[in-house]
Amino acid sequence: MMRGFFVICAILLPAFLACEPPEIIQSKWTASDSALAEDTIGWKGIVQYPDDPQFGVGVRNDNKFLYLCMTSWKRDVNGRILRYGFTTWFTSKSKKGKRFGIHFPIGQMGNAEGAGRRHHRGGNDPGAERAMMQESFQQMELLGPGKNDSVPVKTAVAATFGIVVTLLPAEEKLVYLMKIPFNSDSISKYAMDIGKDTLITTSFETGVPDLPASAGGGGQESSPPMGAGGGGAHGAGGGGMHGGGGREGSSGGEIVEPFTAAFEIGLAKKP
Repeated sequence: MMRGFFVICAILLPAFLACEPPEIIQSKWTASDSALAEDTIGWKGIVQYPDDPQFGVGVRNDNKFLYLCMTSWKRDVNGRILRYGFTTWFTSKSKKGKRFGIHFPIGQMGNAEGAGRRHHRGGNDPGAERAMMQESFQQMELLGPGKNDSVPVKTAVAATFGIVVTLLPAEEKLVYLMKIPFNSDSISKYAMDIGKDTLITTSFETGVPDLPASAGGGGQESSPPMGAGGGGAHGAGGGGMHGGGGREGSSGGEIVEPFTAAFEIGLAKKP
C-alpha cells in the first residue's frame, strides 16, 4: 500500500475506502478568481509535487469558491484524460456520504459512440481527433449528490452559475484549472454543499473505454494528435502515478486501467 501525498489504487474510486487516509493539502487564500488565468504563473509556489515531480496539485479558496490546479507531465495519464475523460469528486462530513463530481473533459472515446465516430472518420486521423477533442471541451457532466444523479450541461452554461473548468493541453504538459462553489445559493445552483466544513476529501479518476477489447482497435490506446494535448498515451506502463499496468483482454489487446488519486483539502481562512 503506497502512503504519501497521493494515494494511488489500481481500480476505480470505491477502492479508496480500502486505502490508508490521504494526507492534507493546505489551501491558500485568494482575493480574486485570477487563479483561473490560462497559465500557471499565478500558481508558482502553490502547486506541490510531493512524490512525483511530473504530477502536482495546488489549491486556493475564498469565502465562496474553491480553485484547483492540477498539472501533469505524465504522457500516459494526459493521454487517458483527453481520450477517456476525467472526473473530480468532492465530499465532506456535512454531506453524510453523498458527494459532488465534475466530469470534464468527457473524453473523445469515453463511450462507444465516440469510438465509432473516430473509426468512421479514419482511425488515427489528427484532424478528426482534434475536432472530437474540441467538441468534448464544450460540455461536462455534474454528478451527485445522489448515486445516479447526472446533469449534462454546456461549459458556457455551467460558468453562469459559478462552475468553471479549463483544460490547457500541450505537447509537454497538461494543466487543469477548476472553480467550484462551496455551497448553493440563488446563483450557484450546483455546488459541493459542504456547509461550514473546512476539510474536503477530493479525488481524481480517469475514465476507461466502454468498448470490449475486440472493438475499436482491440482496447489499446493510441497517441492523441500532437499539439492537441498531453503527448502520447502508450498503455499503462511506467511511472508510479497511475492505476496499474493494464491487463490483457480476451483478444490479446491491452485493457486500459484507470488512473486514480485522492487527497484532502484544508481550507484557508481569510487573513
